[in-house]
Amino acid sequence: MRTLLLIAATLAAQTPNLNPITWALSTQPGKLVLHAKIAEHYKLFSPTKSTPGPIPLRVKVLESRWLRAAKPLASTDSHTLTGETDITIPYTLRRKLPNDGLTVHVEVEYQSCSDQICLPITRRTLEAKLLPANPVL
Repeated sequence: MRTLLLIAATLAAQTPNLNPITWALSTQPGKLVLHAKIAEHYKLFSPTKSTPGPIPLRVKVLESRWLRAAKPLASTDSHTLTGETDITIPYTLRRKLPNDGLTVHVEVEYQSCSDQICLPITRRTLEAKLLPANPVL
């Protein structure tokens, strides 16, 4: 029994985390903020990464009819992101928001790696609500 527990613990320690990044999307005036929580021993590659290898984070705002999004900016100048980090997406409105606001969808595509393994490319869609600053009553 003790041997089986030891084998199970060893296998669990060697099994890669298949979902090492959790995401949240929030809104602030004039910008969307992606918050990435990256598991220990893993890294994400900045949207500004230009060297060969794993793909960098790609960000796409799906409501382009409503928003003109600028290039995403990571909270650090490093090409690799670890721990908790924010990626800011500045935007301008193309038209007035509806009185009840607008649900914005942001698609992220990325490849996360540890020192031992790079996981397949992952795509997630996040959403947040943009509310008009001065709604018409």
